Amino acid sequence: MKRLLTVIVSLAAMALPQVAHAKTGVVSFEDVLAKTKTGKRITKKITSYFKRKQGLINRKKKALQREEQRLMKAFKQLQASETILKPSVFKARKSKLEQRYRKLVLKGQRLMQKVNGWNQQLQKRRFKLLQPLRSLFMSTVTAIAKAKGLSIVIERSAVYYHKASIDITNAVIAKINAVAK
Repeated sequence: MKRLLTVIVSLAAMALPQVAHAKTGVVSFEDVLAKTKTGKRITKKITSYFKRKQGLINRKKKALQREEQRLMKAFKQLQASETILKPSVFKARKSKLEQRYRKLVLKGQRLMQKVNGWNQQLQKRRFKLLQPLRSLFMSTVTAIAKAKGLSIVIERSAVYYHKASIDITNAVIAKINAVAK
């Protein structure tokens, strides 16, 4: 076991100088998405879809809240009139209100299920809309990396520090905008 560990450490130590001399670049896909014509178009489509669904969700949520307020008011009124109603009438009205409340809770649960479904649809739509840009991004990054003699290109969001001179994001943006329709 010690021999295997020694071999692994030795191999890693021999590889370190090669990695240290590798030319590295960084790139930001988020910047490409935000600053290219194609990325802006995609972002606009995603945002538009999200706003439509969010508006619908907000309207349905407000309707449920109004219904809940009406039911709470009806419960309070029923409680206030308990002493003047026959017990059987009070019980029947209370039962109806409780039934309406259970239905309201079910509506709320169904709305949450719809929201979850819409969120999944949004993620699928976002992935589908971004796929062509991702492909173009990858081919552009590869071409620029080869032209600059880079051995590795890392997503900028995964890097804590880098020199500005190794950032190829602007070159990627310029090249993608040049080929954009």
